[in-house]
Amino acid sequence: MAEDIFIKDQEGKVLVGQVWAVDAAFPDFFNPKTSGWWSKWLTNFHNEIAFDGVWEDMNEASNFCAGACYASQEAASPVKNELPYVPSQRNLEAKSLPLDAVHMDNEDMGTKNVTELEAHSLFGTMEVQATHNWFKEQGNRTMIIERSAYAGMGKFASRWLGDNFSQEKYMGFSITGIMAHNLMGIQLVGSDICGFMGDTNAEL
Repeated sequence: MAEDIFIKDQEGKVLVGQVWAVDAAFPDFFNPKTSGWWSKWLTNFHNEIAFDGVWEDMNEASNFCAGACYASQEAASPVKNELPYVPSQRNLEAKSLPLDAVHMDNEDMGTKNVTELEAHSLFGTMEVQATHNWFKEQGNRTMIIERSAYAGMGKFASRWLGDNFSQEKYMGFSITGIMAHNLMGIQLVGSDICGFMGDTNAEL
């Protein structure tokens, strides 16, 4: 809070979502101060448990609410109501931050009040880059597996394809998923081979 590095609501207050276990604030990796804050906490954690790699799960960033968790943080005029069309025809705020959440202004981008709608696809990559920088600062080889990806993310980390089902067709989906990510410049990609949800079998 003192370093003012969290994503905010439209009123400028820290956005409160829900993850594990309940209420959570989300670091704003578009804020140049956040990378240093992130490095400090990775170092503190490494001092307690000497890890060699980091698994960055749910870094879309995921939120257990559909948009704002609290009515007091809902936007007066939600941007989702102004979209001319909805990609995939699903609720874009499902298990995600509200599209109106505000990331820090970034002069290099020439924008003001960067919303989650504009920043969402890059959030995971920005987190991965900050984590990659920490590994470099330590003089260690980067070992990061993460879930949210954007073109070029492979410069910083590897990716796994997220939660899948213990079914043959999902093994097939994993092949096309891996190849599609290779086209986007993400070289190291994998999946839960026997599935994550459901029960696997001897053949799988």
